[in-house]
Amino acid sequence: MLYAKCQRPAQAEACFKLALPLLGKDLRSLAVVQQNLGAVYNCLGDYQMSLKHHESAAALYGQFVNLIECYHYAPITLSMIDTFI
Repeated sequence: MLYAKCQRPAQAEACFKLALPLLGKDLRSLAVVQQNLGAVYNCLGDYQMSLKHHESAAALYGQFVNLIECYHYAPITLSMIDTFI
């Protein structure tokens, strides 16, 4: 998340993608990384990819938490898709 906070989304994307296969079946960690990738793609302006990762995170989170918590960033992403399509 450091790269994302330092406004280096391309580096953040690369790190999160490298982390995915290392997480195995840890659903909580996979969900967090998917949500972070969604945020990164939102910063990069790739709103379709952002939504894909937010939906993946929501599906993972939905296995162990309230789904309302999962869609925190999805409305932002959806509003950006509507704006730019």
